Amino acid sequence: MKEPLTTEVFGAAIRAGRGRAYLHVRQFGLSAVADLVLAACLKDQRYDPQFEESRASWLFSMFDGAKEYPSFSSSSVNALERETNTWDSQQLCELAALMAKNGDAKAHEALRARAFRQAETAGSDDDWVGADSLLSVDGLSAVPDLVRRYGRSLSTHGHKFGDVFIGRTSPGLPGQPETPRRTHASHGYPASPSPARRAASERTDPG
Repeated sequence: MKEPLTTEVFGAAIRAGRGRAYLHVRQFGLSAVADLVLAACLKDQRYDPQFEESRASWLFSMFDGAKEYPSFSSSSVNALERETNTWDSQQLCELAALMAKNGDAKAHEALRARAFRQAETAGSDDDWVGADSLLSVDGLSAVPDLVRRYGRSLSTHGHKFGDVFIGRTSPGLPGQPETPRRTHASHGYPASPSPARRAASERTDPG
């Protein structure tokens, strides 16, 4: 890329998930387009999140190590606490996981709080949000806390199962091979309930 993109062209490129948005930031820096990148972090701009791959890693690579990082971290953490849209929340969880892996304690804390809050809504359409992101950071140590929350919620609200994934289907867990997962074409859910979710279910199953 010989010349930087105009703000208008960059905005169209990042909304469409095009590589030239990334190339612009790599070659010319983030400062002139920071607002547009932050907006893409806070709101999932994919046309159809059920079919398109996550953009979290792509977006993270644009501000990781940049002088604007503190602003991105603070804004993402604040948004994660209050966001209600399912796919915006999931993208924020994925970004928080990436930041946490780089030693961002506030992002880690916000991710744990959100994943645990979602687990307490077992049976809702978005009770899975944040679980895999937390597991990618904390590994198996997060499973007991998630199981307890899913179990309490299930005992209160009954067996209104969605496909929540804990443990077996999350990448990067110590001592466990990664298992194939469905893509966003199936809402990002795994093919079957995970061992931890089954454990929570069995604890509340009167049969």
